Parts: sequence; C-alpha cells; structure tokens
Amino acid sequence: MIRYFTLIILLMCSVFLSAQATDLIISEYVEGSSYNKAIEIFNGTGNAVDLSQYSLKKQVNGAGLFGNELILSGSLANNDVFVVVSNGSSGTTSHNLVGQPYVDLDTASGALSFNGNDAVGLYRNGTMIDVVGIANQVENWGQDMTLVRNSNVYMPTTTFSMTEWTQYPIDTLVNLGIHTFTGGSTTPVIVVTYPNTSLNWYLGQTYMITWSSANVDGNVNIGILNGETLSVIDGSAPNSGSYTFSVPETYQTGDTYRIRIAAVNGSAADTSDVFFSIMELPVTLVPTIAQLRMGTPDGTTIYRLTGEAILAYQQTYRNKKY
Repeated sequence: MIRYFTLIILLMCSVFLSAQATDLIISEYVEGSSYNKAIEIFNGTGNAVDLSQYSLKKQVNGAGLFGNELILSGSLANNDVFVVVSNGSSGTTSHNLVGQPYVDLDTASGALSFNGNDAVGLYRNGTMIDVVGIANQVENWGQDMTLVRNSNVYMPTTTFSMTEWTQYPIDTLVNLGIHTFTGGSTTPVIVVTYPNTSLNWYLGQTYMITWSSANVDGNVNIGILNGETLSVIDGSAPNSGSYTFSVPETYQTGDTYRIRIAAVNGSAADTSDVFFSIMELPVTLVPTIAQLRMGTPDGTTIYRLTGEAILAYQQTYRNKKY
C-alpha cells in the first residue's frame, strides 16, 4: 500500500539506498484472531513491477499441492508494499483489517484463509519464488502470530527459515503497510529462477526462462550450457525478466543442459542448479479407422492416425449418429 515509509528509509546512507532486492518478497504474514489474515509483499528491486506476473497460493494443512491461486494485478512501485487481507475480517473482531488505508486488496480467496500450518507461496509466472511457512509439515509453525521479514533480506527463497523473520504477538498490525529495507548487500547478484529443477524439455516446444537480479547495471546474456559448451541465445536481455525459448530440432536428445545468465559487464552470473534433459516430443497415438468402426479401441494396441485417415474418418462419420 502507498503508505509513506519511516524516516529510517529517508535517512539511509547512500550504500543502503543503492542496494536492491532480486525480486519481490513476502515481507509480512499475519495469522491473527478469527479472520485477521494478511500477506504483505515488498518491492525493493529498484523499478516498478507489474503484479499481473505474480500470484499467491496456499498449501492446506501442510500437505498436498499449493492451490487457491490468487492472481495479483496493478503496478507496485519501488520501495512500496502491497497488502492483501481476508475480507472475512470485516466486522468480526476488534481489529478490522478491511477498509484500512494501507490495504490494497481484501479478498475472499482461499489463499488468505490460512491457519498456522498453511504455508503461503509467492509465485512469478507460475513458479514459486518465495514462501512463508514450512511446507509439508502438518504441525503448526505460524499460529497466532505476526511475522515481519528482517530488513536485510533482499532475495526471495523457497526454503523457509524463521531466522529471516521477527515474530510478534497475535494481532500485531502496526507494521502492515510499512517495510524497512536496508538491502543487506550492494554486491551484484543474478538468480536463475526457471528452469531450476530436474525436468524434460522437448524438441520444437517453447518454454519460459526467468531470472532476477540485484545491483546489476546494464543487460545480460542468456546462454545454454551443454557440458562445457555455452551457446548464447540472447546477448542483450534486461537484467531481470523472462525469455521465451523454442528448443531447436537440432539439439541432441538425451543430452543434459543448464541455463546460464551473465551480466554483459561481467559483474555477476548464475547457472541453474539442476540439469534438464532434451527429449523427443511424445507421439500422440489414436485408434485406427477400423477400430473406430468397431467401437472403442481394444485397450491393448494404439495407432497413429494419419492426416488421410482423419479426413476419411470425418467423411465417413460426419453424419453418423450414436
């Protein structure tokens, strides 16, 4: 929320003013009485950020997939916060969050109906970049408390550690709408955010490469490593962003690759942690015309349906009623 920051922000020395975050971070978590639930998101990247790239998801009772996605919208200015609260808090307690000047969005989304064992993740273009809470733990880790991200945290992380947070008693709301950020470091840093897990990419298919940076001036090179061989696919990409990549048919299947993002000025670089493999696209297989005439496939053998067979099938069965 556009709520002016404390004087500590305005009086920071120049070294702190130049420090930046690599991406948006979750800066506050409120798990209060009744429906008092809030998540605050901070932008310390140095530039305004389009929130439509981001969403919140929740894991229910420390198990299963993250869901109840809440897609964000609008633009978040640098050094500003975005506060989301549950609209169930309206009129239910003495600490009514709905209608407060620092609230940007009140919502009935399940992403804000968390309890003390529901981890909440911040996603960018469908990939988790930050999380508050211990995923896959059914015991309470965050019940009846407010957590505020420490001022020196400048990188989101998908591994939660309470050492990055300061804990306050239940229904502590005085910090909502304000986040003190010292940046922690002025060292240039680049982080490959996707792909960064073990997966397969298929020949001829299109994938999104994403990365973020802090304190990096100028553009970056996007490269693909095959062993020790680096192929640059874009030599002038922005220092934080995304790139749409189509896997060339000339790539060798079975080979493993990694993404490398490096500042053009040589100040920072990062390589994806895990190799991914190049595979041939699985063939879509369907029953033959003869099988279609007999009814459903026998379940033991499936066949490729050629373009000629598709046309013949359409002509034969266009007016057939079942």
